[in-house]
Amino acid sequence: MGRAGLVRSYTHAHISALIFNNGSPTSPVHYSLQTWFAKLEQDGVSLVSATWLRQVVNGLKNIRILDASWTMSGEGRAAFLGERLAGAQHFDIDEVSEQSSPYPHMIPSPHRFQTLVAKMGVGNGDHVVVYDGHSEGLMASARVWWMFRLFGHERVSVLDGGLRRWKFHWFPTVSGEPHTPEATNFTASFNPHFLRNYEQMLDNHTSRHKQVVDARSSARFKGDVPEPRPSLPSGGMKGAVNLHYSRLLDAQWGTVKTRSLLASEFQRSEVDLTQPVVATCGSGVTAAIIALAAHSLNT
Repeated sequence: MGRAGLVRSYTHAHISALIFNNGSPTSPVHYSLQTWFAKLEQDGVSLVSATWLRQVVNGLKNIRILDASWTMSGEGRAAFLGERLAGAQHFDIDEVSEQSSPYPHMIPSPHRFQTLVAKMGVGNGDHVVVYDGHSEGLMASARVWWMFRLFGHERVSVLDGGLRRWKFHWFPTVSGEPHTPEATNFTASFNPHFLRNYEQMLDNHTSRHKQVVDARSSARFKGDVPEPRPSLPSGGMKGAVNLHYSRLLDAQWGTVKTRSLLASEFQRSEVDLTQPVVATCGSGVTAAIIALAAHSLNT
């Protein structure tokens, strides 16, 4: 691929890059409810189960539930209104983005993020549990998890399996317009470590200091099929490796795979999680699933 093609590819399809560092995979750990409380206060728990959330949602202070339902066709809000967890507010990743950019899902300013999050009733002292109603069990909720961390809020977890897993247990849901949450204060603190811009990605193309992992399908990565967004070029970055996000999810349950299976998937794609990784995709949504899966290996 020539320089012009490379620049075009980065500019249109891959500018929403994510970066994370991670240590070696660890063995599964089981926590008591009391230990879960402590770990939530200490941050770092990336995934919580439906049964755990059901147990604590009415008893644990400062839990805020966000529904990240989203589709490319703009039906996320309708899905949220149709069925959701009680008390949830809708986090629309199309709205919580830079509105002046011609590219989808570009990062909003800290001011825009904190203003919109505060309207959802989330404060700096709250622990956020985010989920979405996507049929695969996980989609935009990983993006929301990553955005909170990007803006300095590490008290955030993803409901493993989302609404799909919640309903599997026959836990209750509600529908209709949500209540208006009480106004809160939220102060965002941007963490540039979690984001890579266009110039940094061009520099990495030469230096290869960081591994680049593409979360799109193999066909999109190889350029065998057109991108779903019109006018965007096909193919992937030179030097990147492909790890489709669906390989990290349990097809039957919609949950993130076990630690051993996650480690195997990263190893199959020759991704060394002891070294820095940049995750990428079409617009910065499924790339966050790569980051979430890697992070969950150590929490």
